Amino acid sequence: MSQRLNPEPVRHYPELAEIAALKEQSGDWRGASQYWAMAEDVARLPENRLWAGSRARYCSHEARQGLGYAGRSVPSPNQKSLASTQISSKNARETVKYHNEE
Repeated sequence: MSQRLNPEPVRHYPELAEIAALKEQSGDWRGASQYWAMAEDVARLPENRLWAGSRARYCSHEARQGLGYAGRSVPSPNQKSLASTQISSKNARETVKYHNEE
């Protein structure tokens, strides 16, 4: 019988979506895309799968552009606040759209 070393912990949609939102807010589009894709895979509700898939595609597009918030040709009105505000999990939860999956 095969036994895996250091198995990945099972993650649920709300946790993955929160991490993805934090990565989006920090301009880590590639990381956000990966976490949204993982959230899409584990989501049980159709509306959560659709939302996570949509966010994954958007973040993937942004990652291909090779620009974070600071690289935008037109400055974001929130750029200064992004640089000076720490991202908390509370802020991330407020930006994550999900329905209760528990």
